[in-house]
Amino acid sequence: VVSTQSTGELTKIDQSFESERVELLEKHHQEWESLMQQRSNKEIEYLKETEDRVEDFASQLQHLRVQDAEEYNMVKIKLETDVQVLEQQLQAMRATYQLNSEKLDYN
Repeated sequence: VVSTQSTGELTKIDQSFESERVELLEKHHQEWESLMQQRSNKEIEYLKETEDRVEDFASQLQHLRVQDAEEYNMVKIKLETDVQVLEQQLQAMRATYQLNSEKLDYN
């Protein structure tokens, strides 16, 4: 009788431990899933922030390229104009020199 009672109590204790074990496993599994979901959400958030920064930098780079191209064209036009003015001045100086040279030869 004692051993049957002891076996019954041991079975109840064993079932109690098994029940507690299952509860703890479920609790830890849920915590694990929650933490993994938080990690996944943060990774997605970081990825989106990185994509946004890349898009912003690409936009800034394109803006700078356009701005530099416009500035380059303006400087190029100014320099070409300066070259034309200097060539005209050179031609005028040559004509003046030729005229002065002919006057000296005539005298």
